[in-house]
Amino acid sequence: MSINGVNNSNPLLNGLTAAAQEIFDVSRWRAEARLPDAIKVAIDSATDATDPDPAGVSGVGVIITGSVAMVGAARTLFGRDPQ
Repeated sequence: MSINGVNNSNPLLNGLTAAAQEIFDVSRWRAEARLPDAIKVAIDSATDATDPDPAGVSGVGVIITGSVAMVGAARTLFGRDPQ
């Protein structure tokens, strides 16, 4: 598991970064400047499974959460209406 954040000028990210680094190994936390970059890093990390399922089921995924604006921006990146 890795945790990726987006530095979107939200002061809460600094606190989240510090908390995540206390809980998780520092090598598993990354903050990206742009949402598309954070999503790409998360997808790459999730698909780098070291023990793939022979049936082709990876059991990995990416969860995008945050403010309504952040989730709307992510939906737009995937070609969906922000709603």
